[in-house]
Amino acid sequence: MRSPQPLFQASLLTDGLAGDDAAVHELLELFVVQAAATVDQLASAVAERDVEAVRRLAHGLAGSAATIGALQLADASARLDKSARAGRLAQGSELQADLQRSFESTRAALA
Repeated sequence: MRSPQPLFQASLLTDGLAGDDAAVHELLELFVVQAAATVDQLASAVAERDVEAVRRLAHGLAGSAATIGALQLADASARLDKSARAGRLAQGSELQADLQRSFESTRAALA
């Protein structure tokens, strides 16, 4: 399921940093590194059907992605979080694959 959200809305991050391009660049680099690790951890948690780990990781990633303006990734993460909160990971693999695609698209857009 594709998100109707824009892939990336830079103003959500840049407006809060008052045009500090160096800070924006540093935060985006840090986000990509940390998000990559979280996406990998989520793949493992989904495969292991660890509902609590999926919920915790997806919730954190949704918040981080929304903060920097990665709206599709935030949406995909929130859908996986919602599924885990409901105790339903039957669609976990599909939702995790959508999250992975959203992350790869976001990473490419930020490169």
